[in-house]
Amino acid sequence: EEPRCEWQTDGWAFAGMVFIAWAMLWGLGVLNQAKRFTVCEAMALLYFDERPWDMAETTKYTWVALKHAFTTSFGTLCVGSLVLAPAGAVRLLLRGGAGDDGAGC
Repeated sequence: EEPRCEWQTDGWAFAGMVFIAWAMLWGLGVLNQAKRFTVCEAMALLYFDERPWDMAETTKYTWVALKHAFTTSFGTLCVGSLVLAPAGAVRLLLRGGAGDDGAGC
């Protein structure tokens, strides 16, 4: 019998894949938290502003909220996502693909 090549991974490959998956989940969580923070703060700024509502002013509120999300509150968003990333992974594992309609969504 001829010798055959067999593909094998190193021992650290599984740990590396888990780390990459966790980092991607965490990064997406940070972006999701930043999006939610930006929308909520922009709406709060609009609501509590005493001046009359003007459509041209809405972009100013969005930029102010986005600046707060990625400067002053960025650490809070990262820690919140750090807590939520393992919870999301456990939820995905426990769900086990239930409710998937086969469309890959």
